[in-house]
Amino acid sequence: MTVVEKCQMTSEIDPSQWSEEVLWPLPKLSISIFGHQQVAMDREKSIKLIEALEWTGLCPSLGEARKAIKNKGVRVNRKVVLDTSMVLTKNNVLPNLDAIVLERGKYNFGIIEMC
Repeated sequence: MTVVEKCQMTSEIDPSQWSEEVLWPLPKLSISIFGHQQVAMDREKSIKLIEALEWTGLCPSLGEARKAIKNKGVRVNRKVVLDTSMVLTKNNVLPNLDAIVLERGKYNFGIIEMC
């Protein structure tokens, strides 16, 4: 699979449907070719979405994260989020990835891997 095909697949298909070819390298990479940032979080903890956006590097500040959410530019597990006070918990974890997938824009992903 080419980089272009990976970019198209990850931007157009729900993360729960991502192929093994895309899933296997994710835990091994800190930054991927298609704008992926990965961090780890204890599954018993929670984090505010705006903090997660800053933590993963998708937004440079909390204010920028709030603006991105208000402008419908942020998705959690492929669903647009409009609530700036949203809190991410283990309930948001995708079982096939054991992670939460954040998106800002079309090719910028933040993966919060549970540990």
